[in-house]
This record gives sequence, C-alpha cells and structure tokens, in this order.
Amino acid sequence: MPPNRVPELQNLLPDLVDEIGEEAAFGIAKAILDHGRFPAWPNPVLHAYLQANRRYGTTQQIFEAAVAQGVYPGARYLASRPPGPPVLVSTLPKSGTLFLGNRLVTMTGFLNLQGGMGRWPSNFVFPAVLQLIAKGGALTIDHIDASPRNLDAIAAAGLRRILVHLRDPRQATLSWARYIDEGRTSGRHIDRHFNDPPLPDDFGRWPDARRLDWQCETYFPAAIRWIAQWVAVADSDRRFDIAFTEYRQLRDRPAELFDTIDRHFGLGLGLGNREVPPPAGEADNYRAGKADEWRVALPPETVAWMNMMMPPALLERFGWSL
Repeated sequence: MPPNRVPELQNLLPDLVDEIGEEAAFGIAKAILDHGRFPAWPNPVLHAYLQANRRYGTTQQIFEAAVAQGVYPGARYLASRPPGPPVLVSTLPKSGTLFLGNRLVTMTGFLNLQGGMGRWPSNFVFPAVLQLIAKGGALTIDHIDASPRNLDAIAAAGLRRILVHLRDPRQATLSWARYIDEGRTSGRHIDRHFNDPPLPDDFGRWPDARRLDWQCETYFPAAIRWIAQWVAVADSDRRFDIAFTEYRQLRDRPAELFDTIDRHFGLGLGLGNREVPPPAGEADNYRAGKADEWRVALPPETVAWMNMMMPPALLERFGWSL
C-alpha cells in the first residue's frame, strides 16, 4: 500500500462502509492501523473499529498524539482562546446533551472539545484534552462516567468544578430506545460499538417488543449506576465541586438551568431570568420532550420492574416519583 494513498483511503472509509459492509471496512481499518498508519485524527470508521476491538489504548494514543502535534481539532482556536474558566459537563444520554452543548457554545464563545471516547456507559476521558480544557476558555460536554480512572484524570488536570446533567432514567431509557431505532437498528451500524454491550448483530431484525426489552434490561440499570456513582462522588470526594441539573429544568425552566451553570462555573454571563431560546431548528426537538411518557408507553410489567429498581435515595434527591 503506497504511503501517499493511506490518508486518501482513510478519508474514503466512511463512504465505503455503506457499500462494502462493516466487516470489510473494519478489515481495511485494521490493516491501516496494524501497519502503523495512524491518522492525525480518527474518522468514524477507524474510531468504531478501535472501540469494537477494545483498543482503547490505541485510541488514546491517537488523541494524545494529535494534541502533542497541534493537529487536534480547534488547535488554532486554542492558541487564542477567549478568557474564561474551564467548563466540564457530564450528561446522561438523552437528557438534552445537544441542546445544552449548543447553547453553552453560543453563550460563552468557547469551543466544545471532545473530552472522552464517546462510549456509554464507560466513557474513558483523554487526559491531554482535559489539560487543554483546564487552561480555560474551553468546554467539554460528554457522557463521562465517575470511574476512578476518569476522576483521577480530571483531578490531575486541575479541574474541580463539574456539572452533571440528568434525566429520570425511566424516561431516558424510552428515549434512548427510540433514538436507537431511528435509523440505528441495523446490526452493522458502526455506532453500536460505542455502547457496552453493543447492539447484537441481528438486533435490527428483532420484533419491536424484544428490542425495547433489551434496551430496558441494558440501558436502564446502567443509567441508575451512572447516576448513583456521580451522587456518591458529589457527597464524598472533596476534590470536586459538583452541581446537578435535570432535564425538566431544561425543558420547562431553561433560564434557571443556565443561570445555575453560569454561577457554578463563574462564567460571569449574568443571565438572571433572561429567556433562553432553543437554537434554530431545535425548538420542536427539545420542546417535545416528555417527562413521564414512560408510564403509558412501556408495558405495565416493565413499569413495575423499573419502579422496583429505582433507588429511593435518587427518587427523593431529584424529585422523581413512582
């Protein structure tokens, strides 16, 4: 393989995967990486291949090299970043992450950097990227879990203040199941490798009820553990100052939520009670979110099981009801 054609081949992979299939595309990705042809930045297929094969060390190596070589996306921005504190936000999937991130970028002028591998529920952070964020004038919003490894990396970077944004895990599970079903039911879809466990190979051919059951049995317990871990850290780990926000605030009282973020990080935005309109094109998406649809959309036996699984301490702390 001529070295000068490797970057071209890497760039073609996202288009090729739909034509030749995941297995063949991953074979090309493996050949590129095994021969030391590391990309300056991993495209979606290379990144998915690394996740599918649990080559997390290689993934981190690529990201860390990109930072060291100054080719990390946004490197020019980082050289002349605006003044301001660092912002680290961890969100439960399907809690309004896209809207929250877009509004924070608009309000602060900061660049949103990818702080982790994009996995769920175990999302390994990139220490070198956290160190860039810690210099201020930058933010990251990702589904970062409170694992000891991640917490040590966050603390080592000098990041103390964290915002954790949540949603009732019963409704989040329903939203997640629908999200996966919207164009992501194919067992060959590369995004499935960023979930643990990944979607089964024949997931797209399962009946609707079986797919929903699988999501309830995998996503829901993981979401409870994810939330409980952050609560435990907030209550016991003095290295961090953690604030919590919740999806209902984002939907019903966005000004209150962004004022909380402003005050927690010391952004100096002075939002007060000003209206926080959704970004253009996102109004319908974020306003349509429901808080308790799970009560009627899920089978009664699933609702009963979920309610039994909900820790009383989380119900009380975040105002979720049975």
